[in-house]
Amino acid sequence: MNATDRDAVEELLQTYGETGGINYLAAAATLPSRLAIEAACAELMSLMFPGFRSQSLVSSEDLADVTRTRVRALHARLKTEICRSLGKIPPDEATEAKAEEVLATFLKELPAVRRLLWTDIDAAYEGDPAARSYEEIILAYPALEAVATYRMAHLLYDKVPLIPRIMTEWDRCAR
Repeated sequence: MNATDRDAVEELLQTYGETGGINYLAAAATLPSRLAIEAACAELMSLMFPGFRSQSLVSSEDLADVTRTRVRALHARLKTEICRSLGKIPPDEATEAKAEEVLATFLKELPAVRRLLWTDIDAAYEGDPAARSYEEIILAYPALEAVATYRMAHLLYDKVPLIPRIMTEWDRCAR
């Protein structure tokens, strides 16, 4: 590392030790990961619209296995982030139990959200004379992704801090 880079590092490190403002390093270590929540959002879109938001399915016979795998991965990812959101890293027993409770409710409500999204897709199709197919709406209408993300974030709104906000901001920034 050259002298200029070393100086920049030293000056940055000095600012990290200052009080107030953005210098909440201890708290930051227990915050949910934005990258993990963004990955969870992408996985949720793949669950809501299989074959449309991720790699296409090799065959419809794969759907059950792919869905199980996605739900397991989503569960593992969100459990960690929910524990972080609740301020407990490493989590204690009560935090893990709360995270499991929130996740169980969230995952149980996803089929109802998916059914509701069909009505959103239908409304978009009926309301837009330029729409040629439901597939076009699923693939090309950013409003559908926004609505889907907001509907899923709403399921978590009163249960955990920060994660629903990160989810809704992901949708805005993903474009």
